[in-house]
Amino acid sequence: MKKTIVVLFLIFLLHTIAFGQAYLSKDMYINPYWDFYSLNYQSVENAGKGYTGIASDGGIMSTALNPSSLNLDKKFQFYAEYNIKSNLDWLKSMNLNNAPVLKQNHPTFAAGFGYRICKEFQAGIIYRSERNFNFDIGKAIEYNEFGNPTGRVYYPYEDFITHTISAPVVYEYKSIKFGANLNILLLHSRRNLTNGLQTDTVGDASANYVRFVPDFGIKYSPSDFLSVGVTFTPEFKQDITWKFSNTGPDEHTYAYFPMKIGGGIELKLLKNKLLLSGEYRYEKTSVYTIGGLYDYNYKDRHNFHFGAEYKPNNVLTLRGGFFTKFDIRDEILQGSYLDPLGEYDQYYATAGLGYKYKDFDFNIAAMNAFSKLTGHFRLNFGVSYNFNSL
Repeated sequence: MKKTIVVLFLIFLLHTIAFGQAYLSKDMYINPYWDFYSLNYQSVENAGKGYTGIASDGGIMSTALNPSSLNLDKKFQFYAEYNIKSNLDWLKSMNLNNAPVLKQNHPTFAAGFGYRICKEFQAGIIYRSERNFNFDIGKAIEYNEFGNPTGRVYYPYEDFITHTISAPVVYEYKSIKFGANLNILLLHSRRNLTNGLQTDTVGDASANYVRFVPDFGIKYSPSDFLSVGVTFTPEFKQDITWKFSNTGPDEHTYAYFPMKIGGGIELKLLKNKLLLSGEYRYEKTSVYTIGGLYDYNYKDRHNFHFGAEYKPNNVLTLRGGFFTKFDIRDEILQGSYLDPLGEYDQYYATAGLGYKYKDFDFNIAAMNAFSKLTGHFRLNFGVSYNFNSL
């Protein structure tokens, strides 16, 4: 599909400075700006109830929200889920024909194994992809100085994905639980862009990094009908080197993964048939400030999550919820991607359904993001198998 020359010019403009002066630029794509699309909201049970779970009990994948939430019904658990999200047209405000499209990187899934060691200790191992997207610029046709096509065609794109291998460990003492996720984070990004409108040059580069990034959680249950939880993830900065497949020089950028703090409360009503959850999430995205070659200027992220879960019987679970994902841009600057402030604000409505059959739990969750410019739809599917002996 042919894109207009305006789109290509925009992409080249955003990259030109980074190519020319390497060591000062913040990375464009390994960046929390794209969270309006890149986040995958695993696990499926939490996604269905407003992506709440900081103060809840859950299976092995619930540890992605709070490691201390792990509460296995039986000694062992296997878990798997798959995630689907619709494409998102980007830069709609420019009224371009065939504007750039954000797409999902397939496959996007999560899997895990949980083990109750004893009454006090639980542990496990999981794989999940917290973020991914493919920025598809489409089919780009090169033109010569007379405005005629040269016959050379490009398919420029950029993508980013995180792979997390995590070992959650949980200790329970009376009414309080302590948890930690020992996370190995693999960052991968690939760029395939034209370096200007030259006949024989194509920008093809990749960046790959591995980091150890733990996160921590506490869950306290002072009574049978109330629990509260708190989580913490430390900030880290990643220096990034883009290595090109041709003989071009390396490009150096950097990215932040901001500090995160979350707090939640859950009420258990009607003899634990009805669960009501409310949560607050904070991210210090203001670590991106004016300076360097890309003038990102973000404000801190404050978001709210609300969810409900109802079990009319022993086999069926109904879920619903709501949460926000607010625009973090504080000013329209060089790296702010042109769209008006606040128009990336998202309001997610969620719904979920669970069905239990013998030792299997089947779950599905639907999430719709309502937004002026970044609305899209998601579906998550999951299954777990719980058993007492291998």
